[in-house]
Amino acid sequence: MIAEAPTSGRKSSPPSPAHAEARSAFCIAILLVLLALPWPRWPVRSGPIPAAVEGPARLLFGLRLDPNHAESASLEALPAIGPARAAAIVAARLDRPFCSVDELTRVFGIGPATLARIAASLEVEPPAACRAPDRAGGEGYLPAAPGFSGSGAE
Repeated sequence: MIAEAPTSGRKSSPPSPAHAEARSAFCIAILLVLLALPWPRWPVRSGPIPAAVEGPARLLFGLRLDPNHAESASLEALPAIGPARAAAIVAARLDRPFCSVDELTRVFGIGPATLARIAASLEVEPPAACRAPDRAGGEGYLPAAPGFSGSGAE
């Protein structure tokens, strides 16, 4: 014969509606107290942003991209720049580097409106060709268009 487990003598019955309501009110009160407590914030990095930040992450840190050095994937992170325009920017800089942000309008598909949207996210560090003195000994020059000799003799 199997012995039955002793019971405490109480029969289990569902909690009364008043008891269930009191339990719900208690849980809500605990939740409100926990929400009102000052929670520690995520640590915020103070100081300079590391120089090693590259690619699209530069935009997250509020840094600007240089279209003369940025990879295609980084350029695609800019508004209104997709894979085709990013590839066109890379092709244009291989042909002739950009001396200023305004020169991006020579890229097919980038007009004044698109340039206005992306200009705040770009900065151009002009290459040496943009800073070199011209033949007349002036301050500097912009590189000539392909096929233009600039000598006046055609």
